[in-house]
Amino acid sequence: MADVVQALGDALNKDMQAISQIAQNLANVNTPGYKASSMVTGQIDFSQSVLGRKSIPQVNESQVMVYDFKNGALKQSERSLDVAISGNAFFKTSFQGQEVYTRNGSLKINDKGVLVTSLGFPLISDSGDVNVNQSTSIKIAADGRVLQNDTLLATLELVSFDNLQLVEHLGGGLLATSKTNVKPAESWVIHQGYIEASNVNTSQEMVRMMELSKHFESVQKALSIYDQALSNGINRIGQ
Repeated sequence: MADVVQALGDALNKDMQAISQIAQNLANVNTPGYKASSMVTGQIDFSQSVLGRKSIPQVNESQVMVYDFKNGALKQSERSLDVAISGNAFFKTSFQGQEVYTRNGSLKINDKGVLVTSLGFPLISDSGDVNVNQSTSIKIAADGRVLQNDTLLATLELVSFDNLQLVEHLGGGLLATSKTNVKPAESWVIHQGYIEASNVNTSQEMVRMMELSKHFESVQKALSIYDQALSNGINRIGQ
């Protein structure tokens, strides 16, 4: 009997985790460069670590986080500080002293004249932070060179990952992984004046949400029926 309750409870927990992940995808449908993710049943290798934590800390023994890393559509913005990547590559930036990665190319210049992401984290180039003159426009070339008045300021360092299963979402389009999983990116192009849309398929996510909600309700009903039957059986034994 306890096994039945445990199985139904596990099913409810899995549905709740999957629904939560869908909600996160939908909340980030307008986040540039965001990569959709989903919860699937499978096995996890905890031999690697990310920022001092387990490689996929959001899941339990039977639930694995799977990310969809296909490129989102490029949308023209005509804003000089908007840049999009085509190809398998990610910008390097820093978060709480750790190197992290993003496809969100909606950039800005902070009050110190440093080129940063929309969240305020500095982009990492071959010379560290990218310092610019705030009064003059900049050009970000297809190969990652940052120029101002035809003067080369820095070259952005773009990376890719050896194992996508060891990449963790930190929120806001930021990704983290162990440095041993990072390598210089190849075959990519930067497009200035464009932004990469998230690759979330809204219609598909809504269908998945409805299917999971119905399944969740069915499991809840089954658990309620089983609980009632168990209660009736105990009452009969006590008579």
